[in-house]
Amino acid sequence: MSELFQDKFTVKIDTSACKSIIAGHDIKLNDTWYYSTQSLENGKIYGIVSEYGQGCQYLSYLLGGRIRFESVRVLCNDTPITQNDLYNVAWNLEPLSDNYGKKIVRKSIEKALISSASKENFQNISDRFLLTPERYDRKFIHLSGERWKASAALGYASGKKIFFAPYKTSKFYCQ
Repeated sequence: MSELFQDKFTVKIDTSACKSIIAGHDIKLNDTWYYSTQSLENGKIYGIVSEYGQGCQYLSYLLGGRIRFESVRVLCNDTPITQNDLYNVAWNLEPLSDNYGKKIVRKSIEKALISSASKENFQNISDRFLLTPERYDRKFIHLSGERWKASAALGYASGKKIFFAPYKTSKFYCQ
């Protein structure tokens, strides 16, 4: 299925078969998403903002392949895909929520480039994502504002196509 996630793709969340207005509720997330059909194109940035428990975290994790689809159908370029298909192409931007947080930035990106057989090199990616040299040899969890850029760089080096971030309340973005 990864061949669907190439240069141009659209992920559609189809809720037309859903019988109620409330989609999933995930007990671990304590979040409920109200059904609505969505189409998201690659190459664009989407912000999903609401108050806690109103579905932003659920939808973000659904797009990241971390949540079961339940009665929602998800398609890529009009072809049905699975939770695992999304999981394989998605990247969680927050290292504190994923297992790479304790890894070193430069070493992780270089290892990812080798694993993905990328023609890029560390310096090109560092320049592209505006990483600062004094932070190359730090763990992701020890970076402050730069950790999101470093995380995106690692996901890019790993060949990921969909980037998602854990949900924060609107108060977090307005501070």
